[in-house]
Amino acid sequence: MEVTYLETVTDPLVAKIFDAYRNYGILDQTYVVVIANHGHTPVLSDPRHALGANSSEGPAAVVEAAGFRPRKFVLNPGPKEQDYQAAFAYQGAIAYVYLADRSTCPSPGMKCDWKRPPRYRQDVRPVARAFYNSNKTGKPVPLMKNKLDLIFARVPTPPGKNTQEYEIFDGHRLVPIWEYLIRHPRPDLVQLDKRMEWLSMGPYGNRSGDILLLTRSGLNRPIQDRYYFSGPYHSWHGSASPQDSHIPLIVARQNYPSAKLKKMVDKVAGAQPSQLALVPLVLELLVSEPPSAPAVPPTKPGSDQAATPAAKSQ
Repeated sequence: MEVTYLETVTDPLVAKIFDAYRNYGILDQTYVVVIANHGHTPVLSDPRHALGANSSEGPAAVVEAAGFRPRKFVLNPGPKEQDYQAAFAYQGAIAYVYLADRSTCPSPGMKCDWKRPPRYRQDVRPVARAFYNSNKTGKPVPLMKNKLDLIFARVPTPPGKNTQEYEIFDGHRLVPIWEYLIRHPRPDLVQLDKRMEWLSMGPYGNRSGDILLLTRSGLNRPIQDRYYFSGPYHSWHGSASPQDSHIPLIVARQNYPSAKLKKMVDKVAGAQPSQLALVPLVLELLVSEPPSAPAVPPTKPGSDQAATPAAKSQ
């Protein structure tokens, strides 16, 4: 599906942009940088592999079995549906689980105080254990057996405070990711420790939830063993697998030495560039040799259509 889209939609549109720059005579003075957000992993489009949005099964059922009232899977819960103690955000191979301090809303009909963080032992740990047990044994939720790869959790912090990094729940305790990887090497998960740190630490780290679930996914598994949090799709993303993680970084300029371009890219991005290198790289390209703007081709009286590409190239 994604390859077809690239071939039939993206590629023709990029060609139109190049043709326009070429017609205006500014392609030789234009750097072209192509970068992607993430990759995609093919999956089976059926309810069995889509760990979906039904509160009677799947992740919501696990949370409910742990003693929480899950938020309804609707965009705007009604006035009488505001008493939830847990909520989900789905991102394909990842699900973020947000938990309330249940002591602020113990009874149905009571609205939780979401400005207070959940308690680790009374709120976070029971849910993490319920997911672990369901994944290992199918109890209390049979549908979740063998669907999860890793379960991340952490000791909560108040909103606005620097959060702690996610750790891996092994069924008994939280284990630092680096320590877990030493004992259980996972070369199929690209820079897991560093990327989880980027995702979950800092004053806004609590936006990535109190528990993070990673499904079994990636091209190293047969397609029938890949799962995702969503409705049925033909492909999804969000894992730390190479298929989802490796993205293109292409820097080009017509009639310009490729060795010189590579030297500039290496200077800024190093041997293993990431998306974080994009802005510094663009600044370096502009500073190293600012492109000169050619004369703008004449236009019809009253038309300003030729000004846009020329202005963007400066």
